[in-house]
Amino acid sequence: MKFGIGFPTCREGTAYPVPYVRPEDFSGIAQRAEELGYYALWGNDHLTTPAAIRATQSAPPNFYEPLITFASLAAVTRRIRFMLGVVVLPEREIILLAKQLATLDQLSRGRLLLGVGIGSYREEFEAVHPELKGANRGRMMEEGIAAVRTLFSERRASFSGRYVNFEDVELAPKPYQQPFPILLNAHADIALERVGATGDGWIVAGLPVDRTAEARHIVDAAARNAGRDPGSIPLHYQVWLSFGTDRQSAFQKLQRSQHWRRTLALRPDVGEEDQLERFVAGNLVGSPEDVIQQIRSLQRQTRVDHLGVVMLGETTRELLEDMQLFAREVIPAFAGIFGGIRLHRARNALVNLVAQFNAHVLDRFEIANPVGAVTSPGHEVQAPIVCGEPDLDAVRTPGSTPDRGEVQEWFAGPPRWPALRISLVHPRVDTG
Repeated sequence: MKFGIGFPTCREGTAYPVPYVRPEDFSGIAQRAEELGYYALWGNDHLTTPAAIRATQSAPPNFYEPLITFASLAAVTRRIRFMLGVVVLPEREIILLAKQLATLDQLSRGRLLLGVGIGSYREEFEAVHPELKGANRGRMMEEGIAAVRTLFSERRASFSGRYVNFEDVELAPKPYQQPFPILLNAHADIALERVGATGDGWIVAGLPVDRTAEARHIVDAAARNAGRDPGSIPLHYQVWLSFGTDRQSAFQKLQRSQHWRRTLALRPDVGEEDQLERFVAGNLVGSPEDVIQQIRSLQRQTRVDHLGVVMLGETTRELLEDMQLFAREVIPAFAGIFGGIRLHRARNALVNLVAQFNAHVLDRFEIANPVGAVTSPGHEVQAPIVCGEPDLDAVRTPGSTPDRGEVQEWFAGPPRWPALRISLVHPRVDTG
């Protein structure tokens, strides 16, 4: 399982108080997340303030546009992905959005993950587009997805729909990733069927685990009906986490949070006890040991591939502390499948790597992970040169010749805390 971290693009007023984050804080949070081994930063998207947030804050929240924010981080990070979870597609101008997405994917060398949805607040859509009151946002999203795919796949693109229209648009550069994956946010049955039929991935947020398990069956059935493999549709699951030394302190922290104030304002007709039950049904609360058990249950019931964790708290300092606690105490419990690459797959990758460099005699090779290692006979690594490539299939182009005596390492997990490390050690040649 991969672990992402909620990033405060538009989380003031939704999860955090106002003010919460300063622009100069972004790079430090992103770099620390990368150091701790998180797979992705999860950014969210708002263009204006919903009424439930206005009712709980005296000042407007700072909503930082996620694509621009992530573009500023592409140059100060190397491995971590940028998860748009999600862009509210009906609120966006499609050609401009496609240009922004392609540019960011190029700048980050394919580290962009695009999630799209219709948005949680219809009032926000109608404030941005008053001329479209009553529009079918599901239809708008379907057209938007098809239009983006057309722009990314055709040199000269045209599209004619009810809401999206353009003619002979030549968009370049195309995204770094080809084909470019689009993940769909879906909770309702009709949207789940859309995921199974056309989605490259599926996003849910805080949905009760039992409902997510039911929804998984709908997605799988729709995929089979479309002739697709259900296993090819990964689930990206966003949860809110309230950490504590025990469940009582964690619940107290939850009830002090802006997330809780917003939740109560959204549904004033629902009592606090019922709201607590709803939170526990689809989110994480308690000590690290409690959270580990909750994630295991979630994983077992839903086959989640990527968990995006929004840490609840009052300050960015608290966010950094909880990020470290989660990385130290929770992630190691899932280290055997960290980064989505199981140990047997890494061994197979090693065989392929050795074959790729079959012209060179290797002194030693190693696959290591936090719970053990597989090592060939030979000399110990003395001063390895760490390449830190994030993917096993992007290590070096065939035919390239490594320097004699070089130690090459590729990480399937985080560079500074490798879940899986592969080393190829080339012998030094005495030229004297």
